[in-house]
Amino acid sequence: RGSLIGLGAQFGVGPEAIEMAAVMSFPKSVWIMTNPLFHEPPEFNDMTTRIFQSKCHFDAKLYSEPMAAMNLMYEFEHARSAFQFCREFAIHHSRLKRLLHTRDNLRKRVADFCGVNANDLKAKTPPSQLDPGKLTILRCLQVWVFSDSAVEATHDCRPVDGYVPVTLRGKPVEEWHLEQVLNKERHSFELVTNQEMEQLGNFHMVEDKDFDISSFVEPFTERLVSYAVEKQYDLIYYTYDNRLVMMVVYDLANSAGFTKFKFDMLGDCVEGFITAYKAQDGGGSKRGRGERACGQWQIRDGLGDDDSEEFTVSFQILISTDKNVMKGLSKYLRQRGMQIDGVRAILQCKLHQYSKPKTRRSPSYHLTLIGAVEEVTMVDLRDLFATPNVTNRTNRKAKATQQVRFSIDDADKKYRGRSGARMTKKGNSYSMEESGSWSQPLLDDIPEGARILSVVASCRRNHGITFANGTNDAGEEKAPLEIGLSRTETRIGERWKRLGSVLGVYVQENSVPAAAVCTNGATEVFACCANALEVKGGGIRVDTLTLLPPGRSFVLLAFLAFGMAPFEFDGDDDELVDQSLQWLRSWIDGAEAAGIVAENDIDYEDMIDRIESAHAFHSSSWYMGEALVCHPERVRALLDIFSGVDPYLTNNEWEGLYNDPFVPNEGRSNTKYEASSPARANGNGNTEARSGKKNRRLRTPKSASRSRSRDSNEENQDGANGSPRRRPS
Repeated sequence: RGSLIGLGAQFGVGPEAIEMAAVMSFPKSVWIMTNPLFHEPPEFNDMTTRIFQSKCHFDAKLYSEPMAAMNLMYEFEHARSAFQFCREFAIHHSRLKRLLHTRDNLRKRVADFCGVNANDLKAKTPPSQLDPGKLTILRCLQVWVFSDSAVEATHDCRPVDGYVPVTLRGKPVEEWHLEQVLNKERHSFELVTNQEMEQLGNFHMVEDKDFDISSFVEPFTERLVSYAVEKQYDLIYYTYDNRLVMMVVYDLANSAGFTKFKFDMLGDCVEGFITAYKAQDGGGSKRGRGERACGQWQIRDGLGDDDSEEFTVSFQILISTDKNVMKGLSKYLRQRGMQIDGVRAILQCKLHQYSKPKTRRSPSYHLTLIGAVEEVTMVDLRDLFATPNVTNRTNRKAKATQQVRFSIDDADKKYRGRSGARMTKKGNSYSMEESGSWSQPLLDDIPEGARILSVVASCRRNHGITFANGTNDAGEEKAPLEIGLSRTETRIGERWKRLGSVLGVYVQENSVPAAAVCTNGATEVFACCANALEVKGGGIRVDTLTLLPPGRSFVLLAFLAFGMAPFEFDGDDDELVDQSLQWLRSWIDGAEAAGIVAENDIDYEDMIDRIESAHAFHSSSWYMGEALVCHPERVRALLDIFSGVDPYLTNNEWEGLYNDPFVPNEGRSNTKYEASSPARANGNGNTEARSGKKNRRLRTPKSASRSRSRDSNEENQDGANGSPRRRPS
């Protein structure tokens, strides 16, 4: 805690560092606590959801637990009603008051030690409204002070068609079950049931005694396309007389996934285009089949280009007469059809006309429905085959699976916690101006609803969610409905590892930084943890997480700027650049070896300059010593290293930097906390040391704890000889 405050004072974030240190030293969370052993499932689900939404509000896209608590303290102090504020955001009032007292007491102790007014050490704005430069330095300070407890995780999430899926396991649920955890207005989600079923039967045409399938398929195609458009099928096809006719939604037909499928499975085929259209008057003036799914749309050849028609859907049509294609296509689509990018529902139809009239058997059909589908009703079957004489038998081939799909453009955006300005009360809710970090998120996260499901499930030992299941006809409550979630997608406790190790890390399941998942594909995410406890087996239990900007660049430069390295390094300084670049590349090489597509967006020429600048910054900062004096020139030099690595960092200083309470000036005495500096900076910011080595050997975080006692002895000896003293690490 003292190291964090001291470094914060030297780098222009002293008031913020004091508040952050107070939060990190507080033993309990200020949010109310839940436990599935003590609370009934409905109460536990509701409380867990409220707490996590409150944490997301105060986190304000910073992905830092100490900064979220700092935002909370600021808003609480500006609330009109403290108790109503705590009820609104699921806050434990007495614990929050104790945290405020701890912060004020720590601030007063620092002010008394430094001989300044305690009011000068108050943070003027919450973290959500801080300059990006201050946020960058606060993250760097945590890397420097808590390097031994740095953790990492690998995220590999890519939204599909603009949504993030969460797979459910167990008995089927309905939307009203999910609404016990999710708010339909706040979290835009869709419950999709994926299944495979077959429907078989015969149909007899009343008008035609001599049925001719060749003349039947032309009007049948229009009815089938109309049904597919209404029921949102992406791929449909039917076969008859050794002939295959496939129709694919035009946007899907142009995708890379379907192009590969077409090349592998269909080979040479006749291609064309049709357009389904609905007149502007719709089907409202029609009766019978015309107002139902099989009669709402009509088709014509070519792509739709007539502006006079309000609704059009274009399809690519593929025709093949290859028997081998028809033989293997059905099996391929059942096994791998849903793996084609963009495909959500598939409809297959096999038509068969018996060639022996004496058998008196009617033509038959065989429907196969795959994906997010529902059984074709008897009314739709009669409309589809244009006859009331239809028989049907339904076989469900496999157990249905369900997904909850959350839109990336989540509706929770309109509920974002407008954190950072003086609060105004509107009814029973609190509203604040949306600005600051909300518009500058640290990473592109999955929707809040997906994270809530992960949090609720991860808080239970069986990694599932228990829902109230309503009542039966007698008014008695049914047994609770328990479902499971995919562990690979949602198990928060299994994502994190120690930096540079395979040892597991135990995190709090309802932590906003721990539950975050970057949606930019394969990405490495690093975090600093203020509190860590070694457990048997080499793992650690951590809390008070702060995420760093995704990727290895930020964490590498932060380590190097403080004379450390996130990898084992025993070479000379001349080998530092090569070792650092090798560490950067190792993640990409390892991801590709594991079959993960990792985007290499690192400019290595630029990174070489940054690595050299970070090492030079470390070598030229020894003159700062342990004096609680702010050095604006060092602040600018540090921010120059990270400018561009943090996309929101554009300036190397912020307004009011030279008015920091720890910057010496003529109107303020600093004699109580200024120590005699053994070295001073020249006009270029370089070091003119009186004695001691110019460059110090880098150390890795693992050896930091083992070297502290040795460093302490060296400091005492160097101080006695007049050589530069080390900053506390």
